[in-house]
Amino acid sequence: AVVSTQSTGTTHFIMSLLSQFELSCKKVEQSDITKFAVTDLVELYGLYKQATVGDCNTERPKYPNFKGMTRWDSWKGKAGIKKDSAMEQYTNLVETMFKAI
Repeated sequence: AVVSTQSTGTTHFIMSLLSQFELSCKKVEQSDITKFAVTDLVELYGLYKQATVGDCNTERPKYPNFKGMTRWDSWKGKAGIKKDSAMEQYTNLVETMFKAI
């Protein structure tokens, strides 16, 4: 899948979905995440796990691990989404989040 193309003289550089996803991941890792809404960060977590692992393959964390429970719920809610679709959704959400700050 092609996310973006950039003309460089007579050759064209095509950034693959995987490359764009990896860049988006690095962007998030290197940012001050306190600038973002918790709901967006939880959504990113679920999309990241779906994109890198696939359908949730672990048991839901138990009380009082609310953070783990929330993350698990987000990932579990992505069941059935193909990895490339999760990568694209993740990349789009990162783009939207950074435009908002």
